Amino acid sequence: MDILPLEDGGVRFLDMPSAFYEQMTLLPETCDPDGDPIISSRLFPHPIDDEEPESVREAAEEDWTEFVRPELVAAFDGALRIVMEGLASARVLETEEDPYYQFEISREHVPGWYQVLNRARIVLAIKYRLPLSEFPPGEGEKIPLQRLFAAHLTEHYAQILEILAYQMSNELSEGDPGPSFQDSP
Repeated sequence: MDILPLEDGGVRFLDMPSAFYEQMTLLPETCDPDGDPIISSRLFPHPIDDEEPESVREAAEEDWTEFVRPELVAAFDGALRIVMEGLASARVLETEEDPYYQFEISREHVPGWYQVLNRARIVLAIKYRLPLSEFPPGEGEKIPLQRLFAAHLTEHYAQILEILAYQMSNELSEGDPGPSFQDSP
């Protein structure tokens, strides 16, 4: 798979393997905190410090619950819709083996993609205790396949996020193509 930054601020995905494409189509499920309070608190951190007086906390919590959190949820839902539409627009390249996918993300959609992939990375990291270097298995403990797969996905998402962040920073200059990602098949 190749991920190439475009001069106009967009990104092009070339030769995305079908297995990775299928995982990307599962982003709505991957990004869902599924009622986990730890994940929810990371995605929607409490707006007021515990040391603030109760009266200040109550007023802020009401505003947070009524105004801020719903706007954050709506913004994410809009970003997720952009990502899913982008994936649905992918061209399928049939090969003798598995198909490959190609598509572009416009400059305007890069922030939405960043938001969704970053949330997926956060949810997977909390759910599967990642990175493995910070949460190694105990002595003699085997790492479950799902956890290894989640680690693999978060690494790919982090590489894509690096490219998207670079594109959002508008630091492209002539002769500097920015970061790209090329994964051997």
